Amino acid sequence: MRVKSSMRNAFKYPNTLCAQVRSAWRVKRFSGENITPLPPAHILTTLLEVAYHASLMREETRTIQFGLVYCRPKEFAKAYARFQAHGNPLFAIELIEPRHFSADELLRLAPATDPTRVLIAVQAAILRRRS
Repeated sequence: MRVKSSMRNAFKYPNTLCAQVRSAWRVKRFSGENITPLPPAHILTTLLEVAYHASLMREETRTIQFGLVYCRPKEFAKAYARFQAHGNPLFAIELIEPRHFSADELLRLAPATDPTRVLIAVQAAILRRRS
């Protein structure tokens, strides 16, 4: 079987996606936009890898869906306030104990969330300990 040349580059995986995300991230959508810097490449790659592998998992027979946000706790509080000020129905539920950032942990948390209203926050310190 021959594969079309357009199909060879159609699939994107976390290790190659990091550079593309960095490139697209720098593009301003409107004047005066303040673009938050991305985390270092090794952390961005970890975020993408874990999210990618978790997205392939199933809980019972259902695929899991989730939203992630990567930030420091005080940054999340500011972003959350901005979302609420604009009428976005986002919910923040703080866990008593931080969880490890892994595909298995996302598989446990994701079914309890609505990805259109709940973001699973990944703290910078959790990823630094993992790397």
